[in-house]
Amino acid sequence: MHKYKHKNRQSGFSLLELMATVAVGGILLAVGLPSFVNLIKTNRLATQTNSVLTALHLARNEAINRGHNIRVLTITGDTDWAAGWQVRLDVNNDGITDAEDTVLRSFDAIEKATLVGDTNNVIYQSSGFVEAVNSITLTAYECTGDDIRVIDVKLSGLVSSSKQTCP
Repeated sequence: MHKYKHKNRQSGFSLLELMATVAVGGILLAVGLPSFVNLIKTNRLATQTNSVLTALHLARNEAINRGHNIRVLTITGDTDWAAGWQVRLDVNNDGITDAEDTVLRSFDAIEKATLVGDTNNVIYQSSGFVEAVNSITLTAYECTGDDIRVIDVKLSGLVSSSKQTCP
């Protein structure tokens, strides 16, 4: 004699339950995806801004520590910083990129944004001051809201960044 009786029931989901679950998942995805795309864009801008700030801080610290001019300059030689930039030790303090200069660090090109400066370089003197004020503007492609970051380099060598609204 068997104590347990087997019921002839099948387990699983019905087609109706599966369709309802897929519909709810689709609605949640449709609502959440635009927010996620915006989050990715905001994080990319923050990372790119921090990369420029890192280069400028490194240059200022190295200028003070080494007692030489340190240049942060574009790879292309023009005011378009988006292709990448370098921090270079200007051994002979002549302000010209030549064979004696040493590359301290290179930074990769940025993606899905423009990065344009007032000039093609920022020169930190051994005092930590810069030769001229400079402003570098990072603008996201498909700019909406406050997708512009402006990095200002003051004569004292200190840098700051601020958000600006897209035109």
